[in-house]
Amino acid sequence: MALRYYVQRFNAMLTTNLEHNGFLSVLLPMAIEDRPLLDMLVAWSSSHLSLCEDRYHIEALEHRSTAIQSFTSLLRKYESPETSLACCLVFCSMSAILGDTTEWQIHLVAAANIIRHVSPLSSYQEGLNRLSATYEGRWLLRNFAYHDVLMSVTSDRRPLIPGHYWISRDKTELDSYVGLASELLALISEVSSLNGELQQKGNGTCSSQKSDTSSSSASECLHAERSFTLTLAYNIETQLLGWICPDSSDVCMVSLAESYRSAALIHLYRVMRRRIPGACLDVDAKTSSHVAAVIHHVGQMPLGCLPECTSLFPLFMAGGETRSKGDMQFFRERLQHIATYRHFHNAASALSVLEELWLQHTSITGLMTGLELDWLDILERRSWSLALS
Repeated sequence: MALRYYVQRFNAMLTTNLEHNGFLSVLLPMAIEDRPLLDMLVAWSSSHLSLCEDRYHIEALEHRSTAIQSFTSLLRKYESPETSLACCLVFCSMSAILGDTTEWQIHLVAAANIIRHVSPLSSYQEGLNRLSATYEGRWLLRNFAYHDVLMSVTSDRRPLIPGHYWISRDKTELDSYVGLASELLALISEVSSLNGELQQKGNGTCSSQKSDTSSSSASECLHAERSFTLTLAYNIETQLLGWICPDSSDVCMVSLAESYRSAALIHLYRVMRRRIPGACLDVDAKTSSHVAAVIHHVGQMPLGCLPECTSLFPLFMAGGETRSKGDMQFFRERLQHIATYRHFHNAASALSVLEELWLQHTSITGLMTGLELDWLDILERRSWSLALS
């Protein structure tokens, strides 16, 4: 029952396109050969089915228990790192869809460790090279990168594995998750890496210099470092603004890609505003323009279209920057639709964070305090790891 549901319906809820649907062309053939992955797909599918119909709840719990036992046995043998990686990624996605705000990230960290240690003495680069040698391995790396890069945004940190290791030589190849936007995902990764570097430096290495350093030398150092950081940030901005969407007759795919471009720029401007002193002179106006762009491009996508499945990220990023009640209602309706039509409970979790943020921005109490609450503050207070993938 659950496997039939996966083949006939559930897989199409996960992919932006049917031409390069790795959930059927990669995961299913792998699962037929490896029982632990088959158990994991059945658990994933039955879990989603239980979100649609309560009567499958007990059955879903039983399938998840079986999948955990099979996966544990697989890890003990460690005969197939590809299957172990696939199981981890399915576990990560299953947890996210169920609305989990903690464990999905643990499974993603485990997936990163599997990539780093494909063979006992290998480095993560060797692991990437081995996985990249096969079609299935390349798809698994793209799958991992999608979760990893979006996790880096909501966790306010570097990606677990930085770089552009998943980018295909064929820049027009459709991705199961981001469609035409693979290069944009790589640039989002660069923004997160820059953010992590600035966090580590504490907005300036000069503050850690010896106390006998003259104030003028320290000032020169800070100025030089700020100029260098701004150059890096503006270089990423130039690449994002100059990116050309691959040709496609699918309006929804193009709209999704364009919404990811704007979400990437919003992420960049948030990093500049928070990490680079004095860089926010025109950042707010730029951010507002890309909030409007996300509304325009997502608004071009009919409710229920395939690319809608991964629109959660641009909707959340733009929704977190708006101050307009009309815009808030647009984001609210779109996220509610994803949560109710697709039964993706992480969309409901994301909306609950935005609702709290919007309340602070619009309520009299919030306006009187004058405190600028950010969605990162809400996640920290709730001790949440929010999955936007």
